[in-house]
Order: sequence, then C-alpha cells, then structure tokens
Amino acid sequence: ALVLISGALIVYRKKIGREAWHALALMFIPLILVLDLRQLSVEYLISDRYLYLSVAGWSYLIALGLAKLAAPSERESGSATSGNLSPNRRVSLGVTLLAIIMIGSIASTANENSNWTDSYSLWSNVARVRPGFWVAYYNTGIVLLDSRKFAQARAALDRAAALAPREPRVFDALGRAHDALGDRGDAVSNFKRAIEIDPAMFESLNNLGAVYFKAGEYPPAERYFGEALRVKPQAVAARFNLGVCYARQGRYEEAVREFEQVVRAAPEDAEAYYELGLAYEKAGRPSDALSALQRGLSFAKSEVLADKIAETLKRIQNERN
Repeated sequence: ALVLISGALIVYRKKIGREAWHALALMFIPLILVLDLRQLSVEYLISDRYLYLSVAGWSYLIALGLAKLAAPSERESGSATSGNLSPNRRVSLGVTLLAIIMIGSIASTANENSNWTDSYSLWSNVARVRPGFWVAYYNTGIVLLDSRKFAQARAALDRAAALAPREPRVFDALGRAHDALGDRGDAVSNFKRAIEIDPAMFESLNNLGAVYFKAGEYPPAERYFGEALRVKPQAVAARFNLGVCYARQGRYEEAVREFEQVVRAAPEDAEAYYELGLAYEKAGRPSDALSALQRGLSFAKSEVLADKIAETLKRIQNERN
C-alpha cells in the first residue's frame, strides 16, 4: 500500500498543490520517526499512539478539501449552471459528510474507551483481540491476584504459562495464585519452575521461602530466604523473613543480627522493632529489648500492633522489677 501511494504521488506530483504537500508532510514525517522497525518487538509493532501527530495532516487535508469545494471552477459563472451544484451547496454536503464521519468516530471512540475502564477491562480485551499474546493473560492474572480473585487468576495464568513456557514471571504469579488457593504442592512446583528458568528470580526465592515458613518447615525456608538475599542483599522484606525464621528456630543471636540490619534500612518499621525486641529478650539482653520495643511503639500505625508491643513492654518491665 505504501509503495502504491508513493507511486501515485510521484506520477501525479504536478497536480498536487503546495498545501496538499504540506498536509502530506504533516502526516508522514511523524511516522518516519517511529519506523525503525528493528527497535520494535512483534507484540508492539502496531500502536495507535503512532498516529496521534499524523492527525494534523488528515485535518489539514480535510480543510483543503472543503476549501476546494467552496471555490468555483473556471467553467462556473456567478450562478449555478444546469447539472452543477453551487459552491455553497457543495460545502454544505461536504460539512454534512464530515459531521457523519465525526459522529461515527466519536461513537467508536466512546465504545473503545470502555476497554480502558480499569486494568482488568484493558488486559482482558487485549487477550480477546490477541489470544496468542501471553502478556495479556499474565497482566490479567496479576490484576485478578490483586483483586483476590485467585481461581480466575489461576485460569488466566495457566493460559499465559502455556503460551510462554520459559517466562519465569508467569510461573511466579501462578505460584502465588496456587498458594492463595491453598494448593501448596502446586505453589512450590511453580516457584521452583520459575527458579529453574531464572536462578536469580528473587520474587520466587522469597515466595518459596514463605511457603515453607508457613508450613513450619524452617530449614528450607531459611535456605530460600538466604538465596533471595544473595540475589538482592538490600531486600528488607527477605531479611526480615530470614530473621523471623532464625527466631522460630531459637537462633536468637542470628535473628538479632538480621533485625538490626532491617531497622537500619527501615528505621520506622514498627514490626521489625517488635521482633528485634523479642529476639533481644530471648538472647538475654532485656535493656536492649525495652529500647527496641519503645521505638517500635512510637512508630506503630496499627492499633493491634501497638497493643501487642505495649503488652510485651509491660511484661518485660514487670519481670525486671
């Protein structure tokens, strides 16, 4: 189509006025800027945003067309001749046709905008239009996970996994869906699949540790939290999880070491101060425990957590007295 258009423009170039060339330039120059096709993956090759600036050229051509309709031809006299429409009549017809096109475009735009109501509407529509595009099912699944619609999320992510069997993010999300549904075995297998594809998949390492931790299997939980931290040493959540894992195994000095690093990185984390206080107490450091708990109480935003910290503070103070 582009070759035919280019050929027509070359053949009829002498019949095209300067203003029409300006309009064509407004249409095509913005498109040239995005035609480096090597930079585009097949999924994102066609995007309507590329046409936004080119609308200026179409608008200019429409305006030129209306102006052409309004101008009398060389053969026309001051009044309309038999079989010819007057300039005003032609303009009226042109404006009417333009109005019909605009009304149709507005209706079409309003209908299309319903697909942008929310993230679920957007990505489920993408999956409908492009059923072979794994990202659409993955993003739909993520939205459903965030909405706590776990069974529907699992179905969408199963489809994404079938389309992209080497994409670790899909299997991590699928593991989260199974975990939320109580399918521990499937959750573990999907997290391990993600790690098999990408051994540096931090999210899956941490999530797998959390699955084992919830089951009370602390040694494997400790191992996966440790691997997650080797991938991302600055991850406060994984370090907190590792500290709690040590504490549950009675390894309080190691727990203290982890929690101290957590509160240095997140100095207003009330829950970390609470766990640090408990670890200090178990490690035989009651003064440090009171200090940590008092700081945690000053940062607690949850009434439940604040009550828990206050109760522990009171208990330790009473034991010291």
